[in-house]
Amino acid sequence: MMSIMADRPQVEEMIARSGLNLSLANINSPEQTVIGGKQDQILRMEEYLSQNGVLFKRLGVSHAFHTELVSQAAESFYSKIKDMVFDVPKTKVMACHRVDFYPDTKDGMSSMPSLLKDQINSVVCFKDAVLKLYEKGVRVFIEAGPSSVLTNLVKVILDGKDVRVVASNSKRKDSVEGYKEALAELFACGMDVYTLPSKKDMGCVRKARKRTINTLPCP
Repeated sequence: MMSIMADRPQVEEMIARSGLNLSLANINSPEQTVIGGKQDQILRMEEYLSQNGVLFKRLGVSHAFHTELVSQAAESFYSKIKDMVFDVPKTKVMACHRVDFYPDTKDGMSSMPSLLKDQINSVVCFKDAVLKLYEKGVRVFIEAGPSSVLTNLVKVILDGKDVRVVASNSKRKDSVEGYKEALAELFACGMDVYTLPSKKDMGCVRKARKRTINTLPCP
């Protein structure tokens, strides 16, 4: 897989002109599109992009996710979950491959196994999903995880719009410091912030056991 610094129409045109067997995998932002395919095709695409002065980055992943190359894995996954009964979610969850929310009714839960199978080998339309959330009234976006990659993508997607985008655990900061800063930022923009009590507050901290060490007298 590789990330190309170009939007979807441009990347689709590049693939067509190169004549290579590659597929779109992630539409991350107006400035970044991810493609996937077999390794030899990716290597040839690197040559094509280099010759045409297009910026790209090869991704260190094990498979060409969200392409037809993982369709067998998708079928295997589906065979294991097709008879599962899913609970109705307590909040709305966006499905990036649909650019719509997953079902949130009891009747809709019967379609969850097939939707999750489709998610594995479908294009991730992250850009359009973020725009859909904005259209639905979402104005605060929080990235939960040890990175700020998605934070930066959302800032590009919603550039110029009145939103707050918060990274909770940037690699550039100590994780505890970053978490506290995220809470402070959320509180400052008017959100109710609740922190989990520490183990010490809950009385769950084990007391240190006393240990007796026998020593021999010095001569």
